[in-house]
Amino acid sequence: MLDAFSAWIRATRPKVLPKSALGKAVVYCINQMDQLKTFLKDGRLEVDNNRAERSIKPFVIGGIMCVRT
Repeated sequence: MLDAFSAWIRATRPKVLPKSALGKAVVYCINQMDQLKTFLKDGRLEVDNNRAERSIKPFVIGGIMCVRT
């Protein structure tokens, strides 16, 4: 399925205006294809980084409070 999507997105690229929203999305998708394949092959990887952001949030908020006072 990913190979079919990759082929479709690459075939679509010359058909859209590069500076349009769709054109930018197509180029972004093509540029991220290797990372998408890696993500799909390794089930341990998470879709988002919420866990990492939550773990550093106390330090970031604490740093902001120190700078403002």
